[in-house]
Amino acid sequence: MTWRVSFKDADVVAELEDLAEPDRFRASQKIGRLEEDPFPPGSKKLKARHPLYRIRSGDYRIIYAVVPEDRLVIITRIGHRKDVYRGL
Repeated sequence: MTWRVSFKDADVVAELEDLAEPDRFRASQKIGRLEEDPFPPGSKKLKARHPLYRIRSGDYRIIYAVVPEDRLVIITRIGHRKDVYRGL
C-alpha cells in the first residue's frame, strides 16, 4: 500500500526547484521513495520536533512529517545541511 506525498506549501516546491539539476534529481528520487516507505533506512527522527523526520540527499536534507492515519507524508523543508534546521 502506498503513501501520499505532498508539499507543505509553494515555498517547499521552490526550495526543490532551486537545487542544481543533479541535486534536484537525487532529492526527487528520495521523495518518490517515501511513497513506498516513509521510514526508509537512514531516516532519522528529529529530537527537537516530535513529528518531524529527515533523510539525507547528498549535502541536502529533506525534512518531513508523517500522518499515519491518513497515510500521508508532508515535505516541510528541503535545504542544505548547514542551514535547513534553522527556524524549524
